[in-house]
Amino acid sequence: MFLVFFSSLLKAGTIDWSSSISTFAYNGTQQTPYATTPGCSNLGVTINYYYQGRNSTTYTLVMNVPPSDVGEYSVYVEITGGSCNGMSSVSSPFNFQITKANLTITASAANKVYGLTQGTPVIGSTSFSSVGLMNGETIGSVTLNVGVGGIAATDAVGSTSIITPSAATGGTFTASNYNITYATNILTVVAANLTITASAANKVYGLTQ
Repeated sequence: MFLVFFSSLLKAGTIDWSSSISTFAYNGTQQTPYATTPGCSNLGVTINYYYQGRNSTTYTLVMNVPPSDVGEYSVYVEITGGSCNGMSSVSSPFNFQITKANLTITASAANKVYGLTQGTPVIGSTSFSSVGLMNGETIGSVTLNVGVGGIAATDAVGSTSIITPSAATGGTFTASNYNITYATNILTVVAANLTITASAANKVYGLTQ
């Protein structure tokens, strides 16, 4: 219905999209192409942008609220009021897309005391760092899988295991807006503390110890 409505209003002298950007990298803020309107008087002219999803992107038709999430979109411009020298009242559609940002999530290095067992996986862990989050977004937690080598109680001091993060979730970020790379780190077995205390003793007078 939306396409039919706009097609019926198209006239000669369509609004110009030729200088607009068609691909935006996700940055956590709203993104929109801008049309040029040569010959339009600014006085009394109202320009409205209409956005909708395209292909597999769901974005219900909305006026003057640009999308911010990764996806494929179409935008139309409607001009009302003022003088536009016969320009179309509604533009032809302009297709644009928002592409994923790169995000690296790295597990934190860790130590395990000799004699203790390291459980795996560790769900809901906050032992990680990230590079690439946009606009102050946050990650709540990740899942850590710890490989063999240093997780058993009997693994010797100096033994190591690979810590692999996955399944970032929570916080304010949306995973589908990012190309996520998960980087591993190392768990190392360290020595346990051991205290050896001499026993108290008696010596009989007259004897040599």
